[in-house]
Amino acid sequence: MTSPAQIHAANKPRSRAVRSSVFFALATTLILIATACQPPVAPPAPPGEPAGNFAINCSFTHRLADDPIVKPGQAGASHSHDFFGNRSTNAATTLASLQAANTSCSDGQDRSGYWVPSLTVNGTLVNPTRVEAYYQGFGTEGQIKPFPTGLKLVAGDAMATSAQGEVTTWRCSTFDGSDFVSPPSCESSKLLTMVVRFPDCWDGVNLDSANHKSHLTNSFRTRAARGSCPTTHPVKVPRLRLAVQYPLSGPVNLTLASGGVFSGHADFFNAWNAGRLADRVCQQINHNVGCTVGNAVAAENDPAKGRSGDSVNLDTSVSDTTPTTTMPMPTTTTTVPPTTTTTVPSTTVSAASVQAFCKIEPTSGAV
Repeated sequence: MTSPAQIHAANKPRSRAVRSSVFFALATTLILIATACQPPVAPPAPPGEPAGNFAINCSFTHRLADDPIVKPGQAGASHSHDFFGNRSTNAATTLASLQAANTSCSDGQDRSGYWVPSLTVNGTLVNPTRVEAYYQGFGTEGQIKPFPTGLKLVAGDAMATSAQGEVTTWRCSTFDGSDFVSPPSCESSKLLTMVVRFPDCWDGVNLDSANHKSHLTNSFRTRAARGSCPTTHPVKVPRLRLAVQYPLSGPVNLTLASGGVFSGHADFFNAWNAGRLADRVCQQINHNVGCTVGNAVAAENDPAKGRSGDSVNLDTSVSDTTPTTTMPMPTTTTTVPPTTTTTVPSTTVSAASVQAFCKIEPTSGAV
């Protein structure tokens, strides 16, 4: 007959194994949580994120009920628009007339026309202060080509009665990365800003289309796709983002001339000096990969046409600092040594439980 002492002695190894396994499982769990709770480190910019960018400022120039893209030659036939950049833009505008006129833009060789629907507060028109035009590169350096001269493009839906996703949003100042579907109430130190984003893949053929949109489309934004373009629109161009600033801080009875605050949209008629734009895209977006700088013609130095510059003196007075990055949760795989005498408690820790423990909230945002 087995004595109690013999039973106790036989169980000692098993007890030690259980204690050891439980301790190992607990230690592994604590390591996982501690690792996840470390301050997140920004990963390298993933494929599809901006490779480079540049920005220019264009002050508000004039207001007309004209739209030379949607209603060409029909003076007074459109809702009211606020114009920036080229000082001559009206219903009769052509590429030649833009190239012959002056500009309010910080780069004097950008004579493009930019315009948006006028904004009113309690029925009174509000003069915007300026538009900041961001030319962003999504994808691999060397991919991005300059916009073709004479390109016409509309972004956003003037008939929209609900939020337009990332195409048209509102912010408090240009560099505030928080986007809202309708005008937010801003601090007095910040300016109410409407943001309109244009697509970045061109069909390579047409400077315009029947709806003024379908000759361009958005690139694929997944990491795997690397910001590439569909075969129907194979030419990668900058992603133009217009940020229109207003001397307002609150959303009191705001209305756009096209309709409600959801009807935000913008028009772009490209009249850049072709060589100048090619140089800026090469140097500041492609970082001199797959292209050469030196295409711009000599500066005209004509004060009546705004500030001019050559291909070396690039305007870097405004830079885009708004892109945000979604931080992935750290992933750790731990293998627990098998045991023949003890069932080891699971050491799997879900991302949700770790986030709750660490109070981590992944961030995201449209650029």
